[in-house]
Amino acid sequence: MEEVASRWTTNEVMVKVEHFQNNFLRHNEVIDTLRHDINSHEHELVKFVEEHPIALDHVHFKDHTAFRDKVETQRKLYAELKTEFLRFLTETM
Repeated sequence: MEEVASRWTTNEVMVKVEHFQNNFLRHNEVIDTLRHDINSHEHELVKFVEEHPIALDHVHFKDHTAFRDKVETQRKLYAELKTEFLRFLTETM
């Protein structure tokens, strides 16, 4: 983005550069939050296993569908953003 910003000074291009910069920053924030939530959940599972070692063989842990859905949503959004960004680079470089 720095290279695009240094080559182009038109308002239209700068608005798009800012758009992508904001979206990449936001995506990183969401990924950090997901990573934190997953790590916290993992620690809860470890704590449960440590407190109930015999129950481990008898307890069925849920499939973690909510986490998987959130990760998959972010993967799709990032793929769309990446495609949009590469198209922008093709147009400006």
